[in-house]
Order: sequence, then C-alpha cells, then structure tokens
Amino acid sequence: MERASVVGVLGLAVSLLFIGSSALAAEWMVDPAVDAGDYDTIWEAVLFAAPGDTIRINPGAYEEHVELISPITLIGSLEGEVWIQGLIVRGAGRGAVIKNLRIDGTGTTPRGVYVHDVDDVTLDGLVISGCAEGILVEDSAGTTVRGCMLEGNRTGIRLRGASGCVVEGNSAEGNVEGITLDSGSTGNTVEGNEAVGNSVGVTVGASSRNLIRRNTLDSNAYGINSWEAASNSFSDNSATRNSIGISLYECEGSSVEGNECAENREYGISFSYCAECSARGNKAIANRRDGIRINHSEGCEAVDNTCEANWYAGVYLWNSSGCRVLDNELTDNGHAGLVLAGASGDTETEGNVFGGNGHCSFCDWSN
Repeated sequence: MERASVVGVLGLAVSLLFIGSSALAAEWMVDPAVDAGDYDTIWEAVLFAAPGDTIRINPGAYEEHVELISPITLIGSLEGEVWIQGLIVRGAGRGAVIKNLRIDGTGTTPRGVYVHDVDDVTLDGLVISGCAEGILVEDSAGTTVRGCMLEGNRTGIRLRGASGCVVEGNSAEGNVEGITLDSGSTGNTVEGNEAVGNSVGVTVGASSRNLIRRNTLDSNAYGINSWEAASNSFSDNSATRNSIGISLYECEGSSVEGNECAENREYGISFSYCAECSARGNKAIANRRDGIRINHSEGCEAVDNTCEANWYAGVYLWNSSGCRVLDNELTDNGHAGLVLAGASGDTETEGNVFGGNGHCSFCDWSN
C-alpha cells in the first residue's frame, strides 16, 4: 500500500512536469477587438504568459507601456502596424525577443525601448521615432538590435555600460545621434548599419574594444565620432558627404582601417590629441580639406592609404611627434601630397608616392 502511494506521487510529479513544459511552448494572440483573440490588451497577455511563451499581436494601436520581466517572445504582425507607447525589459527577462513593433513618441517621450540589467535580449524590426532615446541598452550583455528603424529621436540607439552586444542592419536617420556607445561599453559590434542625416552617425565615447565595421555613414555632421576612447576598431566603413568622415579625439590605441572617406566637407579622417592610433589602407578621396589630418598627436601613423583629389592636402601632420607617414599614395591633391607643420624631427615619411599635387608634393614646414 505504501509502495503504491509512492508510485502514484511520482506519476503525478511527472505529469505536472510535462504540463509545465507544454505551457512553456504556448502561443497567445492579442487583438484590440474584444473577443477577437485570447486577450485584447498586451499587458494581460504578458501577465498570464509563462516564461518561453510567444505572444502574437494583431495590427492596431495599443495605448500601453509594456514591461517584460520574464523571457517571453513578443511579435507584432507583418500584415499591419502594431503601435505601443513604450517597452521595458528587465529582471528575469533574459532571452526575451521583441519583434515588429512601432513606437511613435511625442518628442518628450524619454525612451522607446529600455533594456536594463538583463542579458541576451533580441530587438528585431522595431520602428521608433520622437523619443529622447529610441532604444537604450544599459548595464546589459549580449543584446542584439537588428533591422530597426530609428527616425527623429535625440539618440536612435544607445549602449550604456553594455558589453558583447550586436547592433546590425539598422537604419538611423534624422536623429541627433544615430548609434552611440558610451559609459564604458566594451566588446560590442556595430555592423552593417545605415546612418544618414544625423548630427553624428556613430559615436564611441569613453568605451573600449568595440568593433565598428561595414557601416554606411552619409550626410551627417560627423560620420563617426570617437572621444576619450581606447583600443576600438573602425574598419571597412563608408563615410561620405559628412563634415568629417571619421574623427578620433583624445583616443588611444585605436585603428582606422580599410574605410572609404569621400566628399566630406572637411576631413576624411581626423586624429586630434590622440596617441598610438593608426590609419591604414583607407581611401580618402575628394574631401574639401585634407584626406587625413593628424593634429597634436603622438605615435600615430598613416600607412598605405590612398589620398586623392582632396582640396588641400592628402596627409596633413600638425604639431605632432613620433608619427609615421609611410607608403601612402598621395596624388592630385589641390595643394600638397604631404604637409608637415610643427612636426618633430622623429617623424618617419618614407615610401610615399606623389603625383599631380598642386603646389608641392612634400611641404615640410616643421622648422
């Protein structure tokens, strides 16, 4: 009799386990029309959903601020737009997925989507406008922001104190800052995004070991602006028709490699007050001032770049020391291929190729 009771209890436990596993895979439908779905508000669906559930949302305007504190998948319809007022992911929301939602802020809306102190969240296909921060990922790791459109926000996407995140394939247009990494963000990848018509396309401030590559930066004031940052990599980006294509200010140990910086209104690439930064294998073409400008910097280098048809100089080195300008192709620049002004005597300038520069190939005004 006692044995049979134990077996019965074990059987009940196994049954409950399977019931729980089944619940984790449940799907729910939200529709604003009463009785058209499982729920007519998103918050009700989120409240009753179990971790791992999927909530599908039919088109409509939902006057709701949604908060996820468990790993739920929230998917808006592809057949029409789903408007919400804002979204927060925090707490035990690790692994949450949010797709295909739209947030139109009022201009005073602080945040469209806020991911705070939670890891491995995915934001996919969101459209956000009119917010102070369209997407803010703070003190979190492993977040993916993919295929989102950020328009008319103060900051489109901001990573603050974030690590190991991927920001890829997004469009940032008409924001003050398109994509920003700051406050010690490390080890993030910003790849394949388009930033057009912002004050700054991509900002990397006070952050390190981030990879910024294959982005298109067009018609911003700064295509890329990095300040007080270290050991970041900027590679294979296209920076055109900005005021400055790629600007590093008070940076250390960062590399700018394989980028195309063309038709910018001032400089293609600018290093100011930097140390041990490198510009290698870039194309700086038809910029309105200099192709590459190195200013008040130490131990920086411009190696194997093509600087062509810039209005003033291919490479301009000003008040800098211990720099290397080697093996560059400096042709058809309006004033000079290479200018040294106030550069120290330890500057290396071997292997450069000159041709067709307006005033002089190599103007050395260091003395």
